[in-house]
Amino acid sequence: MILYDEPTTGIDPIGVRRLLRLINRLRDDFQVTSIVVTHILQDAKQIADSLAVLRAGHIVFDGTFEELMASPDPYIQEFIAQQEGL
Repeated sequence: MILYDEPTTGIDPIGVRRLLRLINRLRDDFQVTSIVVTHILQDAKQIADSLAVLRAGHIVFDGTFEELMASPDPYIQEFIAQQEGL
């Protein structure tokens, strides 16, 4: 298991793509479970099988990216609205 804490923060777009491909390759080639902490939904969309959203120390969502996007939760919808390119 590998834990990544905001792995793409401060990295240029080319580096981000390479890093996300590496995370996916580790998952696929070595069956490594990864926990990725990120606030960037576009990154999560590219690497996550499932997502969890924390708010005030509690999980307020657990599911797929598509389920997250369809969530009626006002907090989640506000968070999505703040993301560019989704």
